[in-house]
Amino acid sequence: MILNVFKSILGCFLAFLFIFNFIVTPLILVPIITLYIIVLFPFPSTYYHRRAVVHGIMAFWMHNFRLIYVLNNWNTLDVEKMHGIKQDGHYILICNHRSWFDIVLLSTEIGPSVPPYKFILKKILLWALPVSGFVPWLLDFPFINRFSHAQLKKNPALRHKDIGIIRHACQLFCKYPSTLIIFPEGTRFTDSKHAKQQSPYTNLLKPKVTGMAVAVDELKGSIDGIIDITIHYSKNDVSFLDFIMGRLKRITIKNRLIPLPEHLRSIPYNDP
Repeated sequence: MILNVFKSILGCFLAFLFIFNFIVTPLILVPIITLYIIVLFPFPSTYYHRRAVVHGIMAFWMHNFRLIYVLNNWNTLDVEKMHGIKQDGHYILICNHRSWFDIVLLSTEIGPSVPPYKFILKKILLWALPVSGFVPWLLDFPFINRFSHAQLKKNPALRHKDIGIIRHACQLFCKYPSTLIIFPEGTRFTDSKHAKQQSPYTNLLKPKVTGMAVAVDELKGSIDGIIDITIHYSKNDVSFLDFIMGRLKRITIKNRLIPLPEHLRSIPYNDP
């Protein structure tokens, strides 16, 4: 009884910390990052230094989320150690997508082991997430539209907008050590989405391959490998309350480094 009351109080406290870190912290970070980029280091020649500092700010923000999780979920993280990653290299990282917490886990558990990373995110997050959505925008994360099949069928030219965004981002990544993080499924996995798609994979949605193909095409001259990450939660439908209330018994993160097949380095990708 007493233990349950304590957990409820702790859960409420952690929920407050989460909301504070989700909304208030970005309110502080956005002006700082903006001042840093526009006033102190506005010139292209300072890009590498600017990116390193701003990336550190992002890591600090993500670690706050991790701390909130760890406070109520002791000894639940099982992260496989990474091998063969060069900090001065270029990588494409692919990962299954189960929860909003995937981004936190990749940032805090995988991020320190790879070159500076950027996620490919959906543009809707800029408006769907109050204030916090602008933090990755200020960090030069590429935002794509993810047009629906109906929209593309009506206006096929829309497809080239996202392709152009990815190509531009990759051209910049080629100049500096980078890790481009892609969720090939394009959206979070749910049982209903899996059934609707009739996916041939037991635990994955059908992958959207265009973004991956464009990234490989742009980076194939400098890419050192593809990092394949699998995140497994102890339950299928992971909610916000599961993290706050300590309901997750185990989170397992596996990885493998895949060399880019040589034949892919010589095959150009032609935009549809």
